[in-house]
Amino acid sequence: MKKGKRNSKIMLGLLIAVLTLGIGYAAISGVTLLINGSATATASGTDADFNVHFDDFVQGTNYIAYTETAGTGDSLTQTFDTVKHISAASGETTKQADITVANDQKNATVSVSNMTNVGDTVNLTIPVINESDGIKADLSASVVNNNEEYFNVTAAPGTETLNGNNAKSSVTVTVSVIKVPKVEDKTGTFTVTLTADPTE
Repeated sequence: MKKGKRNSKIMLGLLIAVLTLGIGYAAISGVTLLINGSATATASGTDADFNVHFDDFVQGTNYIAYTETAGTGDSLTQTFDTVKHISAASGETTKQADITVANDQKNATVSVSNMTNVGDTVNLTIPVINESDGIKADLSASVVNNNEEYFNVTAAPGTETLNGNNAKSSVTVTVSVIKVPKVEDKTGTFTVTLTADPTE
């Protein structure tokens, strides 16, 4: 009889142990674990470290190209004036074109004058440099056309993304004659603005 009581006590103990483990597991498995936190990667550069702008003109490089529709062989001869100013003129007519980069090197003024035929086109190239230390730049360019009746003007960067560390590109401004004046000569003067945004 004593042996049966002992076995009953052992069985009862085991049953209590199993119930305790089950209740404990249920209590633990019902707990929702929350992990809250945030991480921030701080930029190491400042606005002063991002330096993208129109570059200096280099003597001996051709920045102004002229295409005429009449086929008379007229051309523009380029003159290097300063690192901020390039001009070109015809030796046979009064046709002229020039580029002047502003002191802030973010804007440039482009002009063409005395074009004689619809379709005559001048391509003016302005160099661009990214002097940022390892920071790439997304480039875009805009142009203000003060004489839309006579000229069509576009501005396009040579590359959309320019590497840092003195990588170079350019903005090409294309000016086309869409109407020839009947009475007086028309000069087109256009403001080109370079926009650069830092990118990874």
